Amino acid sequence: MNTVLLTAEQVAERLQVREETVYDWLKAGRLRGVKLGRIWRVREEDLENFIRAHLTVPEPDEDEEPLSPEDLAALRRGMEDIKAGRYITLDELDAWREAGAESAARRLEEVEAEIPPEELNAYLAEIARRAKPVRWNAKRSEFEEVRP
Repeated sequence: MNTVLLTAEQVAERLQVREETVYDWLKAGRLRGVKLGRIWRVREEDLENFIRAHLTVPEPDEDEEPLSPEDLAALRRGMEDIKAGRYITLDELDAWREAGAESAARRLEEVEAEIPPEELNAYLAEIARRAKPVRWNAKRSEFEEVRP
């Protein structure tokens, strides 16, 4: 059996993502890998399965109702945020959900609807400027400060 093992760097290059993202996926178990001492390797077959799983598009449901005007507006806002560089990764969103932040996210949506966008953006930019970078530590189920 001739198994090809890829480095995290090779996987990152193929998927056009940062190497740190690949390590995050491996540690979280989203991407299957083999840890040899301190070094991660990904079988070619596991990478192909990972890609296939993320390319699968479900068949449209005949009973599915069309998007509401509110949903379409939310999608447009999201696209504008992405274009403007205001977004969080899916990993960050998952960490928020795990930390019970869904109700906080809903409240933020309510606040966004009440405050003029330019005022809210200025406020959020100031918060981001003062914030310490953190990441979700799944093993300890808490946020931890990211040290440079």
